Amino acid sequence: GLEWGARHAPLLLALEDVHRADGASLALLAHVARRVEPLPGLLALTWRDAEAGPGLARVLDDLRRRGTLRAEVALGPLPEDDLARLVAEAAPGIGSEGARRAATAANGNPLVAREAARAIAAGREPAEGLRAWVRGPLARLAGPALVLVECAAAAARPLRADEAAALVGADDVAEAHAEAAASSLVEAAPGGGLRFVHDLVREACVAELEQARRARAHRR
Repeated sequence: GLEWGARHAPLLLALEDVHRADGASLALLAHVARRVEPLPGLLALTWRDAEAGPGLARVLDDLRRRGTLRAEVALGPLPEDDLARLVAEAAPGIGSEGARRAATAANGNPLVAREAARAIAAGREPAEGLRAWVRGPLARLAGPALVLVECAAAAARPLRADEAAALVGADDVAEAHAEAAASSLVEAAPGGGLRFVHDLVREACVAELEQARRARAHRR
């Protein structure tokens, strides 16, 4: 299939968030990477180091040894000039003060910058612009993973690994942690804990929680 795809023009395969891949998917990735190497093609991968497990580390090490992994680019916060352009595109006419507020609130995060700009342009607080975005991921969470996200939102700080285990049980915490991180609302914190990807995302999640659920999370 790869040879067929590259027979007339160079082939580009882009796989995002491979830190979330299961064992079978990682095995397929390793196989595809070996098949792409002799072809006029490029395999582009994105992953988060903080959430990459040992399976992905083994695949990447193998690609490095083979010379298949030609370049690695670490992406940090979006530069201020790029944020300014993003804000201007998302909310034309927002004004310099509104653009500054959106860029400051975003702290280099392009999604937050865009949604914060739209909210400010509409006369709302920056976090309000993210409420519609967090609604879908929150609705798809259930069980222990939802407990972790709700409690992290209520705590207004990262959850430590021991706290997460106490909240959902030692047997379920690893699976709950992975499912919560897959929502893109939270990510792994140093020491094996869990934190929101941005404080405005946390504020939006808090605002989306019904009062009873918010109170239950605070009690926990």
